[in-house]
Amino acid sequence: ALGLAPPLGPISGVAVTVPNHLAGIRNVELPDWKLKNTQIGARFEGVSKDGTIAFSVNGLIGRSQMPSMHAIRPSALAFDMVFPRTSVLGGSMDFNIEPLNTTVRLEGALSHGEEFVDTLESSLYSKHRVWRSVVGLDRASQIDWINPERTTLISAQFFWQHIVGFQETSTTTPTSLNNGLPGAVKEGTVGWKDNHLFTLLISAQYMQDRLNPQLIFARDIQARANVIQPHVTFLYTDKLKFKVGANYK
Repeated sequence: ALGLAPPLGPISGVAVTVPNHLAGIRNVELPDWKLKNTQIGARFEGVSKDGTIAFSVNGLIGRSQMPSMHAIRPSALAFDMVFPRTSVLGGSMDFNIEPLNTTVRLEGALSHGEEFVDTLESSLYSKHRVWRSVVGLDRASQIDWINPERTTLISAQFFWQHIVGFQETSTTTPTSLNNGLPGAVKEGTVGWKDNHLFTLLISAQYMQDRLNPQLIFARDIQARANVIQPHVTFLYTDKLKFKVGANYK
């Protein structure tokens, strides 16, 4: 039996019997112990002749560690759980901008075969290529009001995720489903076509580097969400360390 509690109507709280294969998980398709299900990766890294640029090229083929839900039939809340095969190709590059005393970090990767919930498909999922990238800036700055004797590390990162082939449509809902007012319902790929995230780290050192306060800030632009995480680490001895912090969302 499944308890149903619609927000409106005379049948709120009524328990009903759901027939087999209409709700829940029907099957979990765990990968067999075969060679094709193993993860195979390769990495090539190097440094430019003048030693100013470090770079790498990376590739990985395997199965997603996150399961995907495949609907058994349209408009049924019954699913098969699978772990799809995916592949990733990406690279990274680090270099210094000496006039600004700043280290730049660039990373990017394109994945194939990732599956996302998609309400426009009868199976309620679709495969996509996904581009993920990050630009990082690290700088050791002399900030006297924080610590006049040591530099303070400031690290900023900007993340960008783009889903290739993202689907999205809007339909108008009946007035009875929206408290008497018409509204719009979005259908398609769940999530955002483009997602952006910004992070900032400020780290200082005191007492011959035994006392290390840090402040981490993160902003999810599409979700309009913030995280602030301050913490302080104190190295009392070589074998004893204290750490206190907080996490505010």
